Amino acid sequence: GYTPNSKTAADNIIDLSGTTTETPRHSGFTLDKVTEFIVNDVTIRGGSTTLELTNSSATATLNRVIFSDNTLAINNVNGTVTLNNVDIKSGTAEVPNNITNDDKLFINDSTISSSVISSLTGVVKSSGTNSIAVIENDGSFELNGQDTVTTSFTNTGTLKTADKTTIALLTNSNTVNTAGTTEITTVTNSGTISTTDTNTFGNVTNSGTISTTDTNTITTLSNSGTVTLGGSQDKITNLTNAKINSGDVATITSNGTSEITNLTNSNLVYLHGTDVVTTVVNNTGTIETTNSTEFTTVNNDTTGIINTTGTATFKDIANKGTITLNNTNSITGNVTENGILNINTETTTLTGHIFGTQQVNITAIIDISDNGTLDIENSNIAAKYQDKIVFDYGLAKFRADKYSKDIFMLRSDFDQTDDGRLLRCLQALLLSQ
Repeated sequence: GYTPNSKTAADNIIDLSGTTTETPRHSGFTLDKVTEFIVNDVTIRGGSTTLELTNSSATATLNRVIFSDNTLAINNVNGTVTLNNVDIKSGTAEVPNNITNDDKLFINDSTISSSVISSLTGVVKSSGTNSIAVIENDGSFELNGQDTVTTSFTNTGTLKTADKTTIALLTNSNTVNTAGTTEITTVTNSGTISTTDTNTFGNVTNSGTISTTDTNTITTLSNSGTVTLGGSQDKITNLTNAKINSGDVATITSNGTSEITNLTNSNLVYLHGTDVVTTVVNNTGTIETTNSTEFTTVNNDTTGIINTTGTATFKDIANKGTITLNNTNSITGNVTENGILNINTETTTLTGHIFGTQQVNITAIIDISDNGTLDIENSNIAAKYQDKIVFDYGLAKFRADKYSKDIFMLRSDFDQTDDGRLLRCLQALLLSQ
């Protein structure tokens, strides 16, 4: 063990710099036997490899140690290294000052401004509060403390998080399991990611498998693999689901409670939970609902298919493809474009308008309430309702027969915000005078 007289690491320096061009740097400590090595309150600088372990029974415990300007700070080939309040400074391309690990590494309350590179046989566990610039993991890595990875985490092994984890960039091709509170700015996944507890992701590109539980927030998700949303509160702002190659299948499945603001789909989306979709930006694939789904605006393209077997609510639909309503459905806005609308259930309620360009196939009498209208010039609609219409006396005929004052249709360009609504009210007051 080594404990200098001064208690400040910056005042106690082990300088491994060489004095000649032939030997610009010296190696430090090599633990190749059964050794218990303890160093406290010191700065180690200027070396080649400052600490190397090559014996499975060798242990190195570093307390309040600073590593600076070393070719390799720690090389753990075989043994156990524990870092307590250790500060490993950033390096350069020529002098990286990294940690390489092939065995056991424990990181506690430390700052590593260089890289931790852990191999297939490496096991790394953290506790306390840690900041690590770069991690390359091919083995087992557990972030059990309040950990921040400031630059990137490349995972070809197994990553587990347990407390509070923040990662700037995660590239995963193997296995990630998150627990606790996890925040990741950018994710590229070709492996498997499973989430529990509370997770916040920025931009996610997925060609592998993602499954969620509990609470998850994703800003942008581009999926060409498989995503299963099983959380009690999954929120996705922008979701694009599209296969990359012709033989691939891109699938989004919701089994929990999901809120999707903008959905663009060209493959398969299954909404089996309680789902709110604000805008289907464009659907050229298949969307199926089986439980409770609320759509605000839907743009269904020519190849798009939407099937509902649960409870579905639609506001405005621009339908060029095929929409089939099989259970309890409500349409509160307008159905436009020239697609196919199949209504196969009497529990469909229409308070909006279905225009005649739709090919409407009705196998059940639907509930037309409030201001809902069907265009009976559509032959399919007329055939279904010809023995149900008592008298066709629309507003235009009502006015033509002088039962109504002249009607002028005016439109305001003000939006639906609070200020816009106020201005609309002012316009109405002025025009009514």
